[in-house]
Amino acid sequence: MRSRSLLLLGALGVSIACSPVFAGTPYISSISPSSVTAGTNAFVLTVNGREFTSRSLVLWNGSSRPTTFVNSWKIQAQISKTDVSVAKTVTIAALNTATRKQSEGVTLKVVSAPGIAPLAITTSSLPPAITGATYSATLSATGGAPPYNWGLVSGQLPQGLSLSSAGKISGTPANSGTSYFSVQVRDSAASPQAATQSEAIATSAGSSTITPPPQASGYTLMFSDDFNSLNLSTNGVGTFNWYNPGMFWEAAAPYSNISASNSALTLLWKQGQGTSDTSLATSAKDASSYHAWRYGYFEVRMRWDTVTGAWPAIWMIPVQGIKCGGCEQGELDVFEGQGATPTVFTGTIHDWNSPTGHHSAAKNYNLGSVDLSQYHTYGVLWTPGQVTWYFDNQALYSFPTYSIFDQQNYYLILGSQEGANWSYGNLSGVTASQIGVNVDWVRVWQP
Repeated sequence: MRSRSLLLLGALGVSIACSPVFAGTPYISSISPSSVTAGTNAFVLTVNGREFTSRSLVLWNGSSRPTTFVNSWKIQAQISKTDVSVAKTVTIAALNTATRKQSEGVTLKVVSAPGIAPLAITTSSLPPAITGATYSATLSATGGAPPYNWGLVSGQLPQGLSLSSAGKISGTPANSGTSYFSVQVRDSAASPQAATQSEAIATSAGSSTITPPPQASGYTLMFSDDFNSLNLSTNGVGTFNWYNPGMFWEAAAPYSNISASNSALTLLWKQGQGTSDTSLATSAKDASSYHAWRYGYFEVRMRWDTVTGAWPAIWMIPVQGIKCGGCEQGELDVFEGQGATPTVFTGTIHDWNSPTGHHSAAKNYNLGSVDLSQYHTYGVLWTPGQVTWYFDNQALYSFPTYSIFDQQNYYLILGSQEGANWSYGNLSGVTASQIGVNVDWVRVWQP
């Protein structure tokens, strides 16, 4: 969310000289051990460096682990046996939870035991399906000891499709929409390995009643939610359409402030709720499951309370950014509004942590006498090299994208945020006891 959202990248500067809790940006000089063998028991990871505090956490691929503060140059974390059950590369970082400042990541390698190749699922995406048409796709894996045995561990395949133990998904889908599920493969070793991965199949109708808008002519509907029900995780992980919190670095909003009725999603920010936003994302907070895209037309039909302090937001950030810490990453703000200027449409792109610093391009477009407390469609067309913003299917303006946009996959965030004058959590002049956003539907079209 614009330059005021440096929290996302651990770049928010906080200076409270009188308290040791608020130190500078953590720095990691070394970790011990720097590599372990897959299947080893739980152990203590020692992180050496500087600027550690009693509020420091060790992050394991972006997720915190139980941390003990030793001194300002040493912290230790408890790493579980599950964390190192399979071979992989892990990014270790240190986070000051008081300031949200985060260190650069260092690498810890979980290596295979001698003679055992790690089992991994290599199918990164599945082809789309069409209702009434025969479908066939085969999952693939490497490592371990073939033959493999496949199974469905969560979620559901599109109605009419089934998964064989050999990894073949086949059948004739009956309904349109996107189905999200997780598959698991086991090998045939005496001590079998297992690997699990989230997958999705988007099914479009041969004569779909949902047609793309002119700016997405010829595109396929890859994700759609009309909120006839709410497919929401209850703990921020698992295989779902939506996850709370929307901003993975923030605390979850009260689930009582999130609901779906009459085919509309309601997100309420309420005075005293403890967080300055109620938002949902299409990615789990640890990126263990997500719905993310590169290029396409993204559209949301929405209304919002046009009162002081309202900060409705539809935005996109890369799923890679959840785990990479301070790496370079883009941000695409489909729409942001301010209750104090309720006719202004703001759309922005950012390039965070680039080698030449932060870059952004934005425009505040005055829509005139339009009433944004009523339902309107907010959209963005993202093609290689360019982003164009739309309101009620009318193009407003365009900007060329930064090169990082072509290298990452972006997930959606919908939010009813509070922050007067573009200042997150600023209650100046706010008299409303609650501020709401209602979403009629969300759609993602891709060529």
